[in-house]
Amino acid sequence: MRHWIIYLALAGLGLAGCGGRGAAALPGQPGESTATPPPTATVPGPAGVAWASLGAQGHLLIDQQAQGVSFVDLVTGQLQRVFSPQDPSAAWANGASESPDGKNIVIAYAPPPAEGDVQFGYTRLYLLPSDGSAAPRPFLIPGSPEESYFDPSWSPQGDSIVYAHLEHFAIPNTTPQQYGFTYTIERASYPDGQIQVLAHNGFWPRLSLDGSRLVYVSIDPNTGATTPVVCQADGSDPHVVSTPAEFQTVDAPLFTPDGQSLLLSVVTQGLSDLGRPPNTTWWDRLLGISVAEAHNIPSDWWAVPLDGSDPTQLTHVNDVGLFGSFSPDGSLFAYGSQSGLFVGQSDLSEFQQVDDVAGVLTVDWVP
Repeated sequence: MRHWIIYLALAGLGLAGCGGRGAAALPGQPGESTATPPPTATVPGPAGVAWASLGAQGHLLIDQQAQGVSFVDLVTGQLQRVFSPQDPSAAWANGASESPDGKNIVIAYAPPPAEGDVQFGYTRLYLLPSDGSAAPRPFLIPGSPEESYFDPSWSPQGDSIVYAHLEHFAIPNTTPQQYGFTYTIERASYPDGQIQVLAHNGFWPRLSLDGSRLVYVSIDPNTGATTPVVCQADGSDPHVVSTPAEFQTVDAPLFTPDGQSLLLSVVTQGLSDLGRPPNTTWWDRLLGISVAEAHNIPSDWWAVPLDGSDPTQLTHVNDVGLFGSFSPDGSLFAYGSQSGLFVGQSDLSEFQQVDDVAGVLTVDWVP
């Protein structure tokens, strides 16, 4: 019997914030099957896709946590499983991104522990061939088993991977023993894996389409307050992006195609009514924890101009777990959430449900 200990449970004990595509399975524990289910066609063909009028091209790489990582073909509607945990009850993926040359997928993954061991959910970074020609291989493994790499994404040049790094530590002179967390934004060069720290007290890193700038969410280690920050791709010249007071929490930031605004998932109501701290939603999501909607707070997409102009609410979906990606040409936008996978115009209008899948943690629109 395997045992789950999730970060949120630990927090309750005193943790505080300080062509076609093939399929391959990540090798499991000894004695565990590595067979992968065949690709599953969810829509029969172009005539059957509800979003055909949008003219969407390419694929959506989606991460469904314990269900694994899949490609959705936007022309045919076919869903192909690329990676599937061999024991979904004891493993999960937490973020997936395909390299610009279409050869590799980086995934944050916590494999099943050995029988009888505890699953803490600490994810490492693995590389999975997009064509399924070889098994996934470790790319970055933390020095301590009590660290986690998550939210990985490739640079547009394909020469590095940006990700968030979680470490926890014992707080001195506390009885009973309490623990704290630190978060850093880091960049690992590819293929040699040389690590550079870009920012402290941050997570949700996303690069601009040209790779020149980085946006991330800064967290106050004392209050848990979240704020978007924009800097150069190497972490230099950081500046806080001002947001209205009614933005109770923000996450999942990304640049608009023209680079003039940020798109943010924003919670504007409900936190005070539930008596919960402003970091509840991102805490659940960044750690890949699948929880009931009653324990998350719905949000909506807002555009925040970088010139200081007033932000604009773009959707009224009131959905949980928003994470989006623009098409390579910037004309369309897709997002995943607890309720499904959707594609629409780049102004976030005319959304159509792409596939009848729920619990989509991340989305990466690729050719």
